[in-house]
Amino acid sequence: MARAPFQVLVFPFRFEDGEPRYAVFRRSDAGFWQAIAGGGEDRET
Repeated sequence: MARAPFQVLVFPFRFEDGEPRYAVFRRSDAGFWQAIAGGGEDRET
């Protein structure tokens, strides 16, 4: 499968006691941890 025309990698975060806390997610199919990743097509927003 070809890559989508644009790709994103998102690290959700919030500040707690003045320090950033990041969210990473464990994939249920492969069991590894990652940020939120994906891509889009030309007409998607």
